[in-house]
Amino acid sequence: LQCLAHAKPLRDFFLTTRVQSKADEEQFDVDRSLTDAFADLLKHIWPQSTDSSSFSLWKTSFNPERIKEIIGNLAPRFATYEQQDAHEFMTFFLDRLHEE
Repeated sequence: LQCLAHAKPLRDFFLTTRVQSKADEEQFDVDRSLTDAFADLLKHIWPQSTDSSSFSLWKTSFNPERIKEIIGNLAPRFATYEQQDAHEFMTFFLDRLHEE
């Protein structure tokens, strides 16, 4: 997640794109829980500063419990705190974002 959070095109997309409305979500019957949780994580890591849509880092901490829980519900193999294969996780995560 740290790697994806620092991929500028992906980060900027999630920070500057309007979140799809609930009506659109119901129309297409899409569960956007992972997408929403990832966007929330990025907004905490990269809050917008007050000047010209640039981004700056907070000087506080953030608990990513929500995204961890959602990932664990969607893919139980990632529900534990045991070490997992990074490539397998990245494949799952990017595929899921693409589906949503």
